[in-house]
Amino acid sequence: MPRVMLWDFDRTLAYRDVGWSATMVELAAAEGVSLDPDDVRPHLAGAFPWDRPEADHRSFREADAWWTRMSAGIADAYRSCGLQDRLADTLATRFRAAYLNMERWHVYGDTIPALHALKHAGWVHVICSNHVPELPQLVQSLGLAGCVKRVVSSALLGWEKPNPAIYRAAIEGLASPDETWMAGDNYEADVAGPERLGIRGILVRREHPDAVVQYCDLATLAESLAPNT
Repeated sequence: MPRVMLWDFDRTLAYRDVGWSATMVELAAAEGVSLDPDDVRPHLAGAFPWDRPEADHRSFREADAWWTRMSAGIADAYRSCGLQDRLADTLATRFRAAYLNMERWHVYGDTIPALHALKHAGWVHVICSNHVPELPQLVQSLGLAGCVKRVVSSALLGWEKPNPAIYRAAIEGLASPDETWMAGDNYEADVAGPERLGIRGILVRREHPDAVVQYCDLATLAESLAPNT
């Protein structure tokens, strides 16, 4: 069977120019309300399904249901920042479209060359990410779909990294754990979690003292795993 590389998505292959809390700040600013991302961020703690990876989220796998649940957490965060209920709910319902605005999403310069180099060397790529239900569409719009075999979003699966269920789903029918690697920027989700299942983890774009294999970028990773390609 081929070697499989599981990839995290956000801040590994691609990135959004501002994150969740900053997007909330932008939406509030459009209504004349001034907020600071550092003030908003603590109120989002616990709102994301990936804050509870041990839990079964399969009852929220339909996209609208997932966003309804997420919007409730966003509205609560707005209220905790002092916004009135009606405005908090209104801004929360606008968040989905704002977050999915493709003008705000970008692919790292080394992503596509690394994917092509590894694919040429025989690797099969699977995106395995704690993300929104629209992740497959994001991957398509960013021009990455032709490079990957499968896209697994935790929102559509109902399990979050580092729950072993998401890694198993990502490689089902493709490879065994000992023929699989995982690369990402989060030590627990992309290195420690996979390694507990027998998948070798690679930390990229960040450093961690416990990561045995880590690279500063994807170009260096590709040079190591697909030399002379």
